[in-house]
Amino acid sequence: MKKLELLSQYGFFEKIQLVLMWMYDRLLGKHRKGIYELKQLIQNMGDAARFHKQGTNNLITFDDFKVLVRRTSSDVPVFSQVFYYKEYQAVIDTIREPSTIKYIVDAGANVGFTTLFFSKYFPDAKIISIEPEERNYAMMLKNFQLNACKVIALKQALWNKNENLEIDREFRDHREWAIAVKPAGAGKERVEGITLPELCKKYQMPRIDILKIDIEGAERFLFDTEEHVRQFLPMTRYLAMEIHDEYHIKDHILGLLKKFNFSYFPHGELIIGVNENLR
Repeated sequence: MKKLELLSQYGFFEKIQLVLMWMYDRLLGKHRKGIYELKQLIQNMGDAARFHKQGTNNLITFDDFKVLVRRTSSDVPVFSQVFYYKEYQAVIDTIREPSTIKYIVDAGANVGFTTLFFSKYFPDAKIISIEPEERNYAMMLKNFQLNACKVIALKQALWNKNENLEIDREFRDHREWAIAVKPAGAGKERVEGITLPELCKKYQMPRIDILKIDIEGAERFLFDTEEHVRQFLPMTRYLAMEIHDEYHIKDHILGLLKKFNFSYFPHGELIIGVNENLR
């Protein structure tokens, strides 16, 4: 009824256009957003990339990369963020001596795009990529194999304790890029949580040169206390983190960064931090 009332305000051709738009949106249904995102990606990349259909995936070849992107999934906007808009270029530009970058941790690696981006600039660095969700992790491995990228890939979740966790699929828009973890309850999907100190000990990293954190709100546990933060921030040189402020934690985390002598600045959805003691 409301649509009919709205249509009555427009001319004949405008009515036809609006009806066609509504029918088109209804036809696309739940895939509408994903199709629009894919269309935008193809337009953005233009002649800079080649797209090849592989089942439900697109193989995108561009520059020195080959990556698989699940069509109409959140892989599409993540690809745009990392490779087209170059969201993490600000981290690269902040580093004074790129040759000193030897140890990188990508926490919340999703399907591996950010890891690949960093690997282009730091081909000799030891990179640990952490992703808790099984299907994202499987795609991540495929993307690393396509690019002969030597990475330590872990199907785990960055956490403040070494303990079992539960996969949470109810965060934000529930898409592939919004997979979170929480303390284990009655859920069936479990994943092992690991701390940064344990990670560094296990893989023999004396420091973390770049720490990328995009863990869908779990940063509230990682930065829960000054005591826990003291175990990894003093040994971290550069930080790129998305703070999901649904939990009202931004001021708390930024306060801790200041306390440990980090300078920082916002860049898109990220906070880029620099440890002034290690710069």
